[in-house]
Amino acid sequence: MAGGLVALRFLASQIVRQSTKVLMTDPYVENLSELLSATKRTGVQTILETNLRAQKAQVLQRPLGSPRRFMDFDGLMFVSAHLDRQPLPHTTGEHRDNHRPQEQEAAHGFHTAFGLGHGLPKSPL
Repeated sequence: MAGGLVALRFLASQIVRQSTKVLMTDPYVENLSELLSATKRTGVQTILETNLRAQKAQVLQRPLGSPRRFMDFDGLMFVSAHLDRQPLPHTTGEHRDNHRPQEQEAAHGFHTAFGLGHGLPKSPL
């Protein structure tokens, strides 16, 4: 049994040496290390599917759907204060006449969108 382990260890070391020699001496375009570089960039699944498409010259049928993950809205949360609307002036009893003093309007050249009047309109549209 000890002789078998020694022979197995010798055989494994020869395989590793030969493989390392091939990886270190082959030109890059023929080298297996190019595969490592390509898989880091694009992924193993993309490379395999591209090869399948190239060999069959057909669209791949995916019975389980696309491998792409789409965003779901399960983790989407809203703050209720942001969803609430601001109260309209006529619902709160606030008068818009006194909202801005007329002296300030004249000094800043304030004009409403409805003409050259002072202040905001008294009733909303």
